Amino acid sequence: MSEPEIRPADELAIGVRYLPSYPAPLILFKARGHQARRVLELSRRLGIPETSEEALAPLLFQLPEGAWIPEKHFAVLAQLLAAVYAYGKKQP
Repeated sequence: MSEPEIRPADELAIGVRYLPSYPAPLILFKARGHQARRVLELSRRLGIPETSEEALAPLLFQLPEGAWIPEKHFAVLAQLLAAVYAYGKKQP
């Protein structure tokens, strides 16, 4: 069964993890709509940093959970991860 088409207005949440030992960033999880709002709410309560990129999210959402993110998305993803890491360093 294929996933429904992603429209620009859809709210998406995608968990990404990267460690230097990984060959590429990894898709940990993905959620849309109500589930995405719940994930974002919980991550905010836990102090997990977030960022958004409306052009990249729908592309990453098409990948399965557990997939390595393709190299063609590295430049934009690197900017997002840098923003997240900078945010984390500001926190006590």
